[in-house]
Amino acid sequence: MKDYGDKIKDGFNKSVKSIKSAVDDTVDVTFDKVKEGLEAIGSAGTNTIEKSVEYVQEIIDNLPLYEKIGYRTTSFEIGISVPPSIEIDFHKFKNVNEDEIDKLKEKYKDSKMFLLILNSLVNASSFQNKISTENFESNLISVEITIPPKVSIKFKRREDKGVKGHLE
Repeated sequence: MKDYGDKIKDGFNKSVKSIKSAVDDTVDVTFDKVKEGLEAIGSAGTNTIEKSVEYVQEIIDNLPLYEKIGYRTTSFEIGISVPPSIEIDFHKFKNVNEDEIDKLKEKYKDSKMFLLILNSLVNASSFQNKISTENFESNLISVEITIPPKVSIKFKRREDKGVKGHLE
């Protein structure tokens, strides 16, 4: 017959074996879940890349259309991220009446990305026309398509004018 100490030792060993078995099972299940997750991320990664390329390509394909409303693309930059970002610099080279803009909006009404950029340019141009400064000029609008979208108006110092204002 076992004494009290041996019974405690046996009980402890059984508990340890039970816990070890449960931990081993949990580790196996966890590794299986991690493996499944990584496989899902891997396939989603491929799909995400394909979607990102489609998204960026749609934007690039539409760039010539903005010239119809007086904006020429001077450069663009693609940010590799999820979701990707694309920053496009537009140079305003002519003014176009609202009728021409409305015709383009109607013609490309199913292209959400085109309309997003078009509306950004129109709104930025309106804002830009309300800002005046003698020392700086602006004809460059930068549109960054990301979440959330960002539109910047870039000003540069006028080359034909001296510095005016509080420094005189």
